[in-house]
Amino acid sequence: MQYIARQPILDADRCLAAFELLFRDSTENRCPESDPDVASKKTIDTAILLGLEKLADGHHVFLNCTENLILDGVPTLFPPELTVVEILETVEPTPRLIAACRDLKRSGYRIALDDFVEQPGYEPLIDLADVIKIDFRATPSADWQRLARKYLRGNRQLLAEKVETEEEFVAAKALRFTLFQGYLFSRPSILSTSSIDGLDANRIRILRILAKPDLNLLEVERIVKSDPALCYRLLRLLNSPAYYFQDEIHSVLHALALLGAVEIRKWMLLVCALGAGMAPNKKHLLVTALTRAKFAESLAAAMGLSSSAMFILGMLSLLHAILDLPIETLAEQVAISADVKAALICDSGPLNAGFELVLAYEAADWNRCEALREGWKVSAQSLAAAYLDAAQWARELTT
Repeated sequence: MQYIARQPILDADRCLAAFELLFRDSTENRCPESDPDVASKKTIDTAILLGLEKLADGHHVFLNCTENLILDGVPTLFPPELTVVEILETVEPTPRLIAACRDLKRSGYRIALDDFVEQPGYEPLIDLADVIKIDFRATPSADWQRLARKYLRGNRQLLAEKVETEEEFVAAKALRFTLFQGYLFSRPSILSTSSIDGLDANRIRILRILAKPDLNLLEVERIVKSDPALCYRLLRLLNSPAYYFQDEIHSVLHALALLGAVEIRKWMLLVCALGAGMAPNKKHLLVTALTRAKFAESLAAAMGLSSSAMFILGMLSLLHAILDLPIETLAEQVAISADVKAALICDSGPLNAGFELVLAYEAADWNRCEALREGWKVSAQSLAAAYLDAAQWARELTT
């Protein structure tokens, strides 16, 4: 499982204004000790899998970001109208970081400074900040008024965090703080989603591709098609508010083309950094999903169907089991064509008719397989050869 916490941020009337997304690695409601880069990347990855639209619920989200994430442009995987880039207090205000923050501002993102403490060299970041967060536990109460007078200007907002008493809330409002966060209002709530791990070998392949100056989409497509984790994450990302497309997604290559080279690099760096081996109890499902997808793709041309759509259908047909999700939920989460969705959840449509042959052969239901094969005019020899090739391809990828 992958976990994430979100804590409400309220306005002066105690109405919900935003959420802060927080790293968690279990149902225990505390922030575990972790490398800040890893924690931020895992939080972002889980947010993509859960769906930022679900986490945001129509409000802004504050996204904790390290220097590396900002320099890599990872925040732009999320839409600017929903995202506040929260710069951690450990980040050094280097010229590169400041330039990257200016780019984010020009793109419509808001900037927040977390656990703000006055220190030399922070002036450029302060000038860019839309929100400054003052920790009411770490900051002496005698300094609250001075900080408010010094940094409250223009459209900038001050956020009182770790507010635990009614007296602190009243005092912060009197000092013209307009955003509030803390146990007085709500503790963080934990959400979870089933994790899906990628193949270790693909991490090296991804790094090799990313090292090249020009991104070859066909190379990227081959990697994504060989890894259900990448395939799911790609389709999940494209179904988020940041990438709202009117066109249906017909193939992995189509999805990559819509995403674009710049965003592909950011996304692949993120998933590569988080890559891990498939859990042993899910490996048989992984092998079956890969075999089924390749088998369906191979038969598609002979049946006059889209090979790309059949591949996606074959891959997604077992992902609900790998992710422990209802298949209807999976179909709503990912960006897929209407034909794939109909076959996946309604057992209907032209793709489903061809996919029935794939499932019959896989299940060794020879009577049904013969009837379907003759209907599609697919020879027994080509059927057997396609399945053996698909099974060999899946074994090579997973051993």
